[in-house]
Amino acid sequence: MGGSARPVNRNMNNKAIRFARPCASAVVGIVFLWLGASLAASAQTPSPAAAGQGAAAAGQDAAAIGQDAAAADQGKVSISIDNQSPKVYGSAEIAGLPHTDIVVKGDGGRTRKYSGVALYDLLDSAGMELGGDRRPAALTTYLWVEASDGYRVLFSGAEVHRFIGAGEILLADSENGQPLSKSDGPYRLVVATDKVHARWLRQVRALHVIQAAPPLNSSK
Repeated sequence: MGGSARPVNRNMNNKAIRFARPCASAVVGIVFLWLGASLAASAQTPSPAAAGQGAAAAGQDAAAIGQDAAAADQGKVSISIDNQSPKVYGSAEIAGLPHTDIVVKGDGGRTRKYSGVALYDLLDSAGMELGGDRRPAALTTYLWVEASDGYRVLFSGAEVHRFIGAGEILLADSENGQPLSKSDGPYRLVVATDKVHARWLRQVRALHVIQAAPPLNSSK
């Protein structure tokens, strides 16, 4: 019996060794995973200076959005050109600009007459560089229009220009002789040439103009 016990002990030792090896490998793997996660977390943590810059930029964006939202709540539209201080138009200023009527077919084929300010005239009054009918600066300009809910649509300067795209784009303030409904107004875009009304923005609150190139020298 004493001679037969030794093989049993050796077998038990071998089993213990085979069991310990995968356990040790698992422990080592867990340690490496923990170290990798710690390094990744430290790499993604911004420095105090970077965090401060990001917070400042977010604060500026929030302030700009807040100003536009406040303007919309008061029945006003702000127009900024090349990120300069916006020019704000109230209902009296909009009413004082030349108005144009557009008759279009709306949902269900119903005919509607909208009245408002042509986008060309509105941007011209705000100081946008449009140029003449030959080599206008509007060719290198683009703008986006923003609604009170943050939805935005984009236009090129050529689309808006009266002598190039000749697009009938209206900042409307009335429909069929009546002020726009609260859900649509006080101002909405009417783009008569668009077959799909994706750019017929309701509750317009801001226009942002980017003039990508300086005005051309007319003497050349």
